[in-house]
Amino acid sequence: MSDPVGPGAGDEHVRAELGADGAWRIAQVVEWEHPHGPAHCLVRYYGDLPDRRPLAIVSELRTNPYLRGITGDFAAVAETFLDRWEGMVRANPESIVWLAQHGGFSSYDAPDQPTTFTRIDLRWEGTHYQDGYDRHYLLNAAGVADLIGGLELEPVPGVLAALDWT
Repeated sequence: MSDPVGPGAGDEHVRAELGADGAWRIAQVVEWEHPHGPAHCLVRYYGDLPDRRPLAIVSELRTNPYLRGITGDFAAVAETFLDRWEGMVRANPESIVWLAQHGGFSSYDAPDQPTTFTRIDLRWEGTHYQDGYDRHYLLNAAGVADLIGGLELEPVPGVLAALDWT
């Protein structure tokens, strides 16, 4: 990503780029208050892309305490991210495709774990999201390709290094 732009662009652990195509590409370590205490994750947002819905990929990080995982509080992660980028993320909240990503970067115990993606169908209630495990769908390779197709996802460790996150 190029030089940071947007709200809080000088903050640590965030990079944002408004591409020549008018699309936002944001990478940020998002910190939020999980019901079990402070938590964090990586969010990569691809918005205003031609011919596709906005996409947010939320990656579980091994530095986040185990009981404060993203899938148990996904609506709060999404709302925290959108609040942070209010005015810059112009997408209707109900149009955003949300994916949870887990892999070797998610756990110290399983560094060779394959990467998985789970589509989280959050329901927008006008002012906030509602979530439920009945709306979490583990994707196969074809499902991932359908949602991400054409986007080049930099590996999570590389994104974290660029954000100076350890």
